Amino acid sequence: MTAIIYAFRSPGSGAVYIGKHQCDPEGWPRRGSGKLPDGYRGSGVAVRNFHLRHGDRVQWRILATVTGGRDAVNAAERRAIRLARALFGRACVNRQDGGDGFTSEAAKAVATAAWADQEKGARMRAAQGKASRVAQNRENGKRQMAAPEVRAKHSAFMHGHMADPGRRKHQSELMKAHAQTPEGKSQRARASAIGHRKRRARKSLAPFLRSGTALTSGATLWPFHPGSPITVTGYEP
Repeated sequence: MTAIIYAFRSPGSGAVYIGKHQCDPEGWPRRGSGKLPDGYRGSGVAVRNFHLRHGDRVQWRILATVTGGRDAVNAAERRAIRLARALFGRACVNRQDGGDGFTSEAAKAVATAAWADQEKGARMRAAQGKASRVAQNRENGKRQMAAPEVRAKHSAFMHGHMADPGRRKHQSELMKAHAQTPEGKSQRARASAIGHRKRRARKSLAPFLRSGTALTSGATLWPFHPGSPITVTGYEP
């Protein structure tokens, strides 16, 4: 059994979905856009929505080629999902931990039962309505901030606000004072822990590099990660 562990990324939200696909990837590139070379578009609901919204602009990346039994493939997928969650946080949209997981029929049955339950259905409808309102407000805010006159007004305010030396000094003092409070120390500790987990995730992702030119010094893995491209220098398999 030969399978690939892949990552699809939405060009809109930047969300990432990890999955596995049994196939013969001989001659395939490591990255591309749209569907995989054999026409596969992923099995998760989220990644199907990526394709419905963005079509050929959806990006994909092959993280690993696994040859072996089902257990080996499932273990590789679970590991990739754990690493993606550590690195991307909520932008990793996998709901399950990987492995065999639910079939589409089983997932539909669970969802149908949840909606049919009066209490659970009410909570789900309330959550769905809240999510829709938040998304709509966000879109309205984006459109408002995109207006040239609003952007110009905001820019002028920020330039004037930060040009005042007394204001800058006051803000600096407030930030230093906050850093010494229990809340500030807790925030710094959480930020440090998150940074540590991300560094470990980047290092652990190195074995997912495929053979060939990808193993050259300074090869880039998942360069679409916003603001933090993952580079592996001098990696030896």
